[in-house]
Amino acid sequence: MSPLAHINIFTPKPGLMDEFIAVQRQVLPTLAVPGLRGSQMYRAKDDQRAILVAFFEDEAAHKRFMESPDFQRHRERLLPLLENTTPGYFTLVYSRDSTPEELAAAL
Repeated sequence: MSPLAHINIFTPKPGLMDEFIAVQRQVLPTLAVPGLRGSQMYRAKDDQRAILVAFFEDEAAHKRFMESPDFQRHRERLLPLLENTTPGYFTLVYSRDSTPEELAAAL
């Protein structure tokens, strides 16, 4: 079974993208995250949005992380920088590196 992807699209307030990225880069690596398998952050070339893709063992692991006091403090620091966020859970349905057998097993 593939890990659960939590993908969040962030829209920082105008002029605050650099500060948003700096806060994320400073804090995210320091958070203790049981069940986190990895994460990546992408910045849109137009500087209007950023996407955080985090892979968790399951939805419960992500929810424990979201409820942790460390994450809650981090979230409070981010909220004044943001216009909008669009989060969601996703499961893998295709990967360029998948063999036909792996792809069939994921369905």
